[in-house]
Amino acid sequence: MIKQFTILFILLIWFISAIVIFAKYVTNSAQDFFMRSKEFYFYSDKLSENTSVFEVDNWSGVDDYNITIDMNSRKNNLEKTSYDIEYSVKANCETNNAIVQLSKTSGIIYANTNSDIFNLTITPNTQLNVGDKVTVDVQAESLGNYKKILKGKFTLVVGKEQLSYEIEDSAHSQFFELKITN
Repeated sequence: MIKQFTILFILLIWFISAIVIFAKYVTNSAQDFFMRSKEFYFYSDKLSENTSVFEVDNWSGVDDYNITIDMNSRKNNLEKTSYDIEYSVKANCETNNAIVQLSKTSGIIYANTNSDIFNLTITPNTQLNVGDKVTVDVQAESLGNYKKILKGKFTLVVGKEQLSYEIEDSAHSQFFELKITN
């Protein structure tokens, strides 16, 4: 009796979880369809709805690291938003070993260019050693009638300050891959 109750309980939990996941999928699909019908395109080269993840190895850990992020209102070369889109930007350093600066905290993607950029500058504020990491979260949120949030996570890893290389080769391959890091 207890075994049957446990199996029934597990199936019930699984069924409820499946319904919640499916409902979220349907809601997101309907919202995306509605925004596309209103010519609302809010994209970025480095940020996405599902949090893009970037990792840079062999950072010196001494110099500033600049990241240029392009925001755009184009679905493709033919479909573009015909009105301006205002957005806000915020950045947060997960670790306390760096200072994060944004070139601007808000921007406008104009309809005539369908593009805008901002810069993220990461500056170490303590002595960093080989293997130390700096992780920064960036979020851009559209303002106005239609809401969309794009996110990105940037991780910088301090590497050796000298030239290094790595050769990758496989059997029966015509070429090998040479990776040089400075």
